Amino acid sequence: MQKTINLLGIIALGSLVAGMFPVIGVYFSVLGLVLTTVLYAKVDKLGYGTTLLNFTIYQWVVMLVPTGILTYLGVERFSQGSNGLTYLIIMLVVALLLFLAFINYFIAKSLLVLGEKTDSLWFKVSGTLTKVGAFTMPVLLGFVFIVLAQPFFLLGCILFKPAGEIK
Repeated sequence: MQKTINLLGIIALGSLVAGMFPVIGVYFSVLGLVLTTVLYAKVDKLGYGTTLLNFTIYQWVVMLVPTGILTYLGVERFSQGSNGLTYLIIMLVVALLLFLAFINYFIAKSLLVLGEKTDSLWFKVSGTLTKVGAFTMPVLLGFVFIVLAQPFFLLGCILFKPAGEIK
């Protein structure tokens, strides 16, 4: 399991870096997102008491459905004709940001537990950045901290050794 986590961490971090390139970067970003989710599942199976995968799936479902609907309907086209609809869209976005803050708080708690139980500074830093991101999510600054937390989580996966092993 350790070697799988290490290898997936390397590939996911490479995908994250490759995601910065124009045009093809979006494909690498999606690959990195999927691999990070697989890593969450693998880390949860280690028995450290984390729930990273569950909260990530909640986040995906709740965020993708409204975002997809708003994109499909063409928010700009509808918001030009009605102030009521504009306010409704703003309220929906604020509700989604508060939901993201709530979910990322629990992801941060799991990362901090993982950092404590594995004695990994990388997971602790990722958890701290995610927690700061959760508290600053309603003012949109949280996205920056969440994005900064990902490489630290992936570095933690690359250097992961189960607790109790000699370093």
